[in-house]
Amino acid sequence: MNAYANSLKQKLPSLIREMAAEPAPYVKNHEKDFTRKKKLPFEAVMQLLISMGGNSLYKELLESQGYDANTATTSAFVQQRNKILPSAVEVLVS
Repeated sequence: MNAYANSLKQKLPSLIREMAAEPAPYVKNHEKDFTRKKKLPFEAVMQLLISMGGNSLYKELLESQGYDANTATTSAFVQQRNKILPSAVEVLVS
């Protein structure tokens, strides 16, 4: 793998963690969204968004959560995803 890909692979998780620590600028309703503890916190949703392949949404969720019986539902993921502003993904790619 080239040096740029390696540096990006190392930087991306830390950038997502920084965003998750203060998600207010990246969510639609900063007073309410991602304030409670759920199966799909901000960090998990962002990681899923950038790492998804071509499988079905549920299969991607199962793979990301280790095929756990308590895997979040597709509906839960879509609801959490809809709380995130498109600008959040733009921050990751810029």
